[in-house]
Amino acid sequence: MKHSIFGPIMVVTIVFGLLLGVLISTAPQGYAQDSFTPVPDVDVANNDDYTYDDPARVENGEAEWALNETQFINNYPDGFTFMGNATSTGGKLASVSVFFSSVGKEDYEIRQRGEVNPETGQMRVVVEGTDADGIPPWVPINYRWRITDESGTIYYSEWILGAEYADTTRQWTRLETNDALVFIQEGLPTNIADVMFEKLAQKREEYLRVFGEPLSYSPRIILFADQTAFQEWRSFEAGAGGTIIVGQAFGERGTIVQFLFQNETAEELANTVVHEVTHLYQFDKYEFRAVGWWIEGEATFFEFAPDYDYAQRVRNYAILDQLPRLFVDFGPIPNSAGPDGRGRWGYDVGYTFYRFMVERFGYETLNQLVQLLAEPEELAGFEVDEHFKASLEAVTGQSVDTLERQWRVWLGAPEDFPTLIPTPTIAFNFPPTVTPFGQ
Repeated sequence: MKHSIFGPIMVVTIVFGLLLGVLISTAPQGYAQDSFTPVPDVDVANNDDYTYDDPARVENGEAEWALNETQFINNYPDGFTFMGNATSTGGKLASVSVFFSSVGKEDYEIRQRGEVNPETGQMRVVVEGTDADGIPPWVPINYRWRITDESGTIYYSEWILGAEYADTTRQWTRLETNDALVFIQEGLPTNIADVMFEKLAQKREEYLRVFGEPLSYSPRIILFADQTAFQEWRSFEAGAGGTIIVGQAFGERGTIVQFLFQNETAEELANTVVHEVTHLYQFDKYEFRAVGWWIEGEATFFEFAPDYDYAQRVRNYAILDQLPRLFVDFGPIPNSAGPDGRGRWGYDVGYTFYRFMVERFGYETLNQLVQLLAEPEELAGFEVDEHFKASLEAVTGQSVDTLERQWRVWLGAPEDFPTLIPTPTIAFNFPPTVTPFGQ
């Protein structure tokens, strides 16, 4: 494999001899750009440890195919291009496309069609514009070719690993341990790497108690120092609508993006990263097969330094009998205002229910829940709510109504549910992490 860098364009070229006969509103403050504190030597996780079980193959006929050359051309933040050359004994090439992904999950592969020169066998597939929108820097781009010839045979290449959508326009530090691969933009605090790795290591055992096993890949954490870098790879404004986005998890890419907000310390930033890593576990182990308040409540539970007393906020309204119903429709929406208008109501309500589950039933029950949530090979979006409720009842041996009543009493509210004014059902869209109370 040859890696070549020409200014902002990174080209990864692989030559084969293979034959197959089958927003934020305020800019962050600057920090001294000193060298980073060295990280102690540890066993390094395999960054290419993705599961792609589908080998190269030929379908719809018999022909010998040769994929002579393939290139990944990086043009961050404007997208990337796949170039290649192939031949087939079945005739001239007729069409070409590329499947690409960042983690080894078939359901989250993206197919991009391209163009082919039938006379020379040259192929080009371009990912740009809206197709490249929302892909953060430094994510791995693993890909395979799908090529047809004039006789109708279809060739699928093996998966080609190792390409990256790299931001070569700025200075970045790249560090890796057993827990994560971290990219740190120049300008961030010099101790941020040490704090990040320390906090992730502290949470390792607790993650295993709930999720049963490590992530199936090495997660990537991209830490931005300025708003321009955080915003340029996506079209929507990261502060639109009054919600300030400071971090987001991309489960289908095994990646977290995080922005240092105003005077945020390294410890505070690491706290948000731990929250987002939990979302990667949720996607990897049970594909977010739960309601929004549970997803955010579970991630909030794993934080090591709460921004404020989440439980006390909810207890204040439990005493007033102003708790929301958990299992009516989708329960409290994560970013809803709450009785005090502060926002994040679903986060905090979900956190208290998760704490209740840990104290009442223990980690073993939560691990059993993860396994049940992941069990169906396929699950439609409209089935998630009922599947979550049924799984919760199966592992606890109690109805969700009984569980909710016990949680209410645990918080200090009356056991019986109040009569609530009906509200419209709103589907949950997995939100990015926001600053507490819309700072």
